Amino acid sequence: MRTHVKSRLLVLAALIGLTPGVVLSQSVHQWLQEVGLSSDDIAKLDEGQPLVWIPKADDPTEVTLLAIVHIGVTAEDIRGMARDVAGLVRRSEQVLQVGVFSDDPTWEDAATLRLPEGDIKDLKKCKVGDCAVRLTASSIESLHENVIWSASDQANQVNGYLAGWLAAYLREYKESGTDALAVYADKKEMQSVAEGLDILLRKTDLLIEYDREFYRYVENYPAGERPDAEHLFYWTVEDLSLKPTVILHHMTIRGGEKNHEALMVSKQIYASHYIQAGVKAYAALPASDDDPSKGVYVLLTQRLRFDGNVGGIKRKLLEDGTKKAARSQLKSFKAYAEAASGS
Repeated sequence: MRTHVKSRLLVLAALIGLTPGVVLSQSVHQWLQEVGLSSDDIAKLDEGQPLVWIPKADDPTEVTLLAIVHIGVTAEDIRGMARDVAGLVRRSEQVLQVGVFSDDPTWEDAATLRLPEGDIKDLKKCKVGDCAVRLTASSIESLHENVIWSASDQANQVNGYLAGWLAAYLREYKESGTDALAVYADKKEMQSVAEGLDILLRKTDLLIEYDREFYRYVENYPAGERPDAEHLFYWTVEDLSLKPTVILHHMTIRGGEKNHEALMVSKQIYASHYIQAGVKAYAALPASDDDPSKGVYVLLTQRLRFDGNVGGIKRKLLEDGTKKAARSQLKSFKAYAEAASGS
């Protein structure tokens, strides 16, 4: 069996939780049946619709999402689409705002950011250990030192402060890596983004099984060198079915042979609500090694770690919101990629 084909099978095995020995003897449709997908679901995949599902969580603070969609382009096309992250992300219905940071991040890169009115009101009464928006202790204190709450433009001041804080936070992260990541002080029990990312990365089977060397590179950023890796940093405001949430993303795109596989990893390194940390890993794998016209399967595994046990109606809303966002993102990715390539 060709190396490329075998690697693709191993990735699919990791994605759906099957052992390589089982997968090597099965077809894609059989693999999907193993995780309980119906014949109707598999027919939708063949028609180009994304399949999205959430397996039972092994940790009450986490949600894991798995997805697959067929796109009629090459892996190199997928890499190109990922580089235009703002153009891609803004097509998702759940993304309310988006902006990309420059190589040397400044507040201007997030100058269009507008917090929801409820967040502005919450921040006015925000204190260390008691805040409805996730921030560090120093940023909570600095916010109140820099904003004149009696002024008519208090919302503009808060938005400007957060834009500057995100840029400074990102500059420190680019210099020091996880050591610079936030320790949230919105509750009495503080919570570390770095600890959450470490836990999630170690569980991201799609990334580990696909390329362990790349996994280590992503894990240890900015240490090490990898000439074929590209880094993009961007912010979004997203509707996750509860409060709109400001999220700061670090995407790493792995280079590779033209029209072969593509791999992208996105780490959530800040979120204003609910999320301690998040990791998304995308793999674009050719449906055929011999015929690029057969397109690619884009596989997604996403893990989110929340700020406490997530249960009841809140968990259902977050799971539904996460699934809706993933489905919308993959649909827009497919439409965007196929339109751009003329497929």
